[in-house]
Amino acid sequence: MERVSKLATEGSAFRTKLGSNWSEALDDILKNAHDLKCSSCGNTGRVGRSSMDQYLDDVDYFISNFTVSTGGKGEVFYKWMRSTSNPTPGQLDELHQTIRDFAKRGIKESEVEGLGKQFPIGTKRYDLRRVGDKYTEYKNKDFVSSPLTAGSDDVDQFINGYLKNIKSLDDLEWKAGLDKLKNKGWTDGNALFHMKEQWKSVFENKADVIFDVIWENQSLRSSLFGNLASSQTNSRVFFNALVQNTDEKIFKFVIVE
Repeated sequence: MERVSKLATEGSAFRTKLGSNWSEALDDILKNAHDLKCSSCGNTGRVGRSSMDQYLDDVDYFISNFTVSTGGKGEVFYKWMRSTSNPTPGQLDELHQTIRDFAKRGIKESEVEGLGKQFPIGTKRYDLRRVGDKYTEYKNKDFVSSPLTAGSDDVDQFINGYLKNIKSLDDLEWKAGLDKLKNKGWTDGNALFHMKEQWKSVFENKADVIFDVIWENQSLRSSLFGNLASSQTNSRVFFNALVQNTDEKIFKFVIVE
């Protein structure tokens, strides 16, 4: 394969970065990617993951731009790539989504504050925290068959992780992977609508809790409520109106791609 040859070429960024362990690492990565889409081998692949060629390009980008040695920001993902830490299928799905996004947006280690670390406030963990406290959460899940619910871990993370730490909803991107949603019947044209509708239901069912957490976060409170932030009563009325319309700014953190 062309991509494998590129990685294995003497002087490649992949070999240079990994040193004498490059061959063993490449073998592990290829073995762990056996279920990817591959036209030449007739494998249809696992929904929600990249093709073999795309994945190897993304692996190359990630390893070339992140420290993957012990203690490095890219260590956890590198272990997942090699399956040396026994990642779950769900974690591997997230890996594909994350490194595809990094490569597409050109995100480099110098722009990253942390990957998969604990929030400054609370015990929850985030996926990506960039310099300037901009967060991205990756969700490569089938929300069609298993919709987002008020009692889910994803919602708990949002409330007790993100809402307690972000200064503005503009500081959060919550990205749902499109492939799994389309595989169960959603389309390019309606997937974002359906995902926002699920979030609307969460906001309505957890309105008291969500409002209270926002209110305790002074920066987020001021950003969301503006001039109304001096009045809890007026802010709550405004909040109740916001959550009724998925076109409002309170739902702009939801992304499907």
